[in-house]
Amino acid sequence: MQIVSKTTTKQLKKQFEAFAFDLKYAEGIKYFEAQTQTNPALLHDTHVLYMLAFLYDHQAEYKEGSERKKLEQKAEELYQTILRTEPHNTDAIWGLGRVYWHRRDRRALDYAMQAYTVAKKQKEPLGGYMNIVGVVYLSFAEYKKAETWFKKALASGDVDTDSLYLNFLQLYKETDNKKKGRVYLEKLEHSLRTAPIKIKKSAFCQKLAKQIIPDLKKWLEG
Repeated sequence: MQIVSKTTTKQLKKQFEAFAFDLKYAEGIKYFEAQTQTNPALLHDTHVLYMLAFLYDHQAEYKEGSERKKLEQKAEELYQTILRTEPHNTDAIWGLGRVYWHRRDRRALDYAMQAYTVAKKQKEPLGGYMNIVGVVYLSFAEYKKAETWFKKALASGDVDTDSLYLNFLQLYKETDNKKKGRVYLEKLEHSLRTAPIKIKKSAFCQKLAKQIIPDLKKWLEG
């Protein structure tokens, strides 16, 4: 539900994307919590609630024990708040699934499939949700199912290809299929070379270039 003005939401989304792309989840949480204290109406806007929930569940990955549990619980509460107002909100449905996925809980698959099914009924772009289903299968070492869903996502033409290429590479690394791994590493490197400068400078792309791709090359050369 859109409560605040579209201009305000647009500004907040821009800030959110900057925090998320640079992996600055803790900073993002502080920023959005401060915004909601200044303007309590934001807490009734599902777009804002989703952005805050996303930051909480991603920051939880970097924590352990009780601190991680608190962050995950906060994310869950926010996603549930969204779903009470918008029960078919696919972002929130998968948001809950992502929390379970981070816990390596098979309930993540139920949420991933639910998000995909709802998105299909609502005629939303499906590539991202196909990719998500594949990722969940991959995390449970169900490799054939993971590959099937990744191929569906690629064929859809409406998916973040960098994320998908990485998932293919993780699949082929775990199954030690170097022939297919080389194909997707080439695709990923080409995408990185041709990306805009702003994207290349992001924390994600820096990690990709300095850590992830070198590690993949060691595997392929081994």
